[in-house]
This record gives sequence, C-alpha cells and structure tokens, in this order.
Amino acid sequence: MAKHLHMLKSIRRLKLSKVKCGEVHEMLEKMGSKLTHLELVSARECFDLSAIANHCPQMHTFEIFYSMAVNLSFVEDFSLPSLKKLTIYCTDIRGFNTAQVVKYS
Repeated sequence: MAKHLHMLKSIRRLKLSKVKCGEVHEMLEKMGSKLTHLELVSARECFDLSAIANHCPQMHTFEIFYSMAVNLSFVEDFSLPSLKKLTIYCTDIRGFNTAQVVKYS
C-alpha cells in the first residue's frame, strides 16, 4: 500500500500504521518533497531518519510510535532544517544518540 501512495499528488500529511519501513523509504523517494507531516504507528523494520533528511526538505513534523526502531545511517550531511516536532515514543533508537539529531537539525 505505502509504495503506491505517491500516486496521490496532493498529500501533505500522512499517517500510516503497520507498514514496512522499507516501503515507506521507497514512498519518500517518490513523494517526500511534498510531505510536511509523517506519523508512523507500529511500523515494522527499522526506520532510517536519513530518508527524511534526503527526501523531505519541507518536513515539519515526524512522529513514530510503538515501532521496531529508528536509526540514522548517514550522520554526515544530515540536516532537517524545517523540522519543528520530532517524537520517538516506545521505539528503539539505534546507532546514534538524540544529541546527533539535535546537532544536525
């Protein structure tokens, strides 16, 4: 389902539940430049925050709840200049600490 959402041209805010993070990453490559809000609930696999940095320059809000994990694959050149709200709740954080996200945002 997530990999077909790019066909909806006017979507700016998106909330997904029980999706594979790999499919969300593919979707962000196609439609991320338009998204301003992304919420993931019970996401499967590990979500890479670098996907938002690389494909979502207008992202204001990213929230992830009750999901497997988040990571940051590329710390260098990591930037979230438009991000105003970041929520990681009941989700493992792997491979970085929150200070890295704050530093590069």
